[in-house]
Amino acid sequence: MQIYAKIFFVKKLVIVDLDGTLIDSYKGIKEALNYAQRKFSKRPWGLMEVKKRVGRGLEILIEEAIGKEYVQEGVKYFREKYSKIYLKRTKILPFVKETIEYLYKKNIKLAIASNKPSDFTKKILEDFGIKNSFSLILGPFEVEKLKPAPEMILKILNYLKIKKEDALYVGDMLLDAETAKNAGIDCILVASGGNSFEELKKTGFIVAKNIKEIISLGGFYDS
Repeated sequence: MQIYAKIFFVKKLVIVDLDGTLIDSYKGIKEALNYAQRKFSKRPWGLMEVKKRVGRGLEILIEEAIGKEYVQEGVKYFREKYSKIYLKRTKILPFVKETIEYLYKKNIKLAIASNKPSDFTKKILEDFGIKNSFSLILGPFEVEKLKPAPEMILKILNYLKIKKEDALYVGDMLLDAETAKNAGIDCILVASGGNSFEELKKTGFIVAKNIKEIISLGGFYDS
């Protein structure tokens, strides 16, 4: 298939989400969350329920899954379990490695904006051999407000000295569409995570079936 990459001739930076965009870590999140839920005799969530709920940060996930009064303890139990299993339970999504390598070789700067703690993110990316392709990796401990607040995106732009119009954000959830709108940045969504293709189309952004398609779809993006 011929690759069209018109958007990347004008875009100098691609900021990407992590979970559901680059990796599938839902099984590990589910296992750690279920472990915490059982500690409080709460009903363990199934995989699809977890996929729909992740993305807004661990504290919000624990509050919804266990209860507001148990957030601190719930986070402790989640981290206790997740830290032992997350690398084994995480898979890189199809076409991610070649897409990241393609953009990197085209001298496009790459950055991560994720509500997952950056220490986990860095180890996961290192495990898959793509960490060094990213100029900056930000998580919840590097900002005051998590996505969908624009702070993480704006901090990346400021650090890398890139204008909004020269950057593209790529994510997989309605949360990511909200983040892009709040930051005033162009966005392509990938239907590989928590929201369906049909749900993502309603945002008004272009939607890709997989991350490789951002290269071709980007050429037709009306920025």
